[in-house]
Amino acid sequence: MAVTDRAEGVLYDPVKQQLLSDRKIKGLRDVPVITPTELDTTLETFVPNPVLDNYSAGTPRFITTADKDKTIVCSGGPTLRIPNDASSDSNGTFKVGTKVTIIQSGFNQLSIIAHGGSVLLSNNGYTSSFKTNGSNAVVELVYLGSNQWIISGDVTVFSSKSYAVTAAGGKYIFNGEGLTDSQAPALTFSKNQPIKLAVDASGHPFWIDTVQAAQASEANPGFAYISNHGTESGDMIIRFTETGSYYYNCGNHAAMGNTITVV
Repeated sequence: MAVTDRAEGVLYDPVKQQLLSDRKIKGLRDVPVITPTELDTTLETFVPNPVLDNYSAGTPRFITTADKDKTIVCSGGPTLRIPNDASSDSNGTFKVGTKVTIIQSGFNQLSIIAHGGSVLLSNNGYTSSFKTNGSNAVVELVYLGSNQWIISGDVTVFSSKSYAVTAAGGKYIFNGEGLTDSQAPALTFSKNQPIKLAVDASGHPFWIDTVQAAQASEANPGFAYISNHGTESGDMIIRFTETGSYYYNCGNHAAMGNTITVV
């Protein structure tokens, strides 16, 4: 037998325990879980649009990187150039307040330099070039306008050293960084510090090794990144990746070099 709920006008069969017609449910409202405005905000959170936010030109910039001998190598070298507004690199004028975050991968190191008239400002007042330090470094750049950027985070001043190296009297001769015609000086560098040697020593290939001997070393030793290793004439670029004691040697003659201490 069906029973009628007089208040709601609904038929109910107690034997089958079911309603014989729809019953109105009170106390609920049709409210969307996420409003359209909230949905837009949510999507912007997960899918940011740096093109619209950061570049008035509406075109993104891309920097191609590749891993080479534990150094991040950007197109043109291990350097990220921060351009001025007029530079072709910038692809348009940066908006004031633009914030760029650079995340370094692992122990790889990246140089960050001002380019084409732009200026990098830090709380130390340096305005030219920096390098990332430590592992997984995070660097932030904020644009102030007029080609000026504030740089902060895991960076230090880029302090490279450069020498001219020749040979005379059975010794390598160094000039530069306070040395004048110095015969086979003992050298001290910091780990990850960039070093440039302009070698002009025909017949005396310049090698760096863990032992002092008249022999060739490995072209790519595990303790340092070295380009043009063993050259007699040309530029050598060196960056020690491990602390310790090393030697620079002539591959053909003994006792031409001295020690290198990396701290």
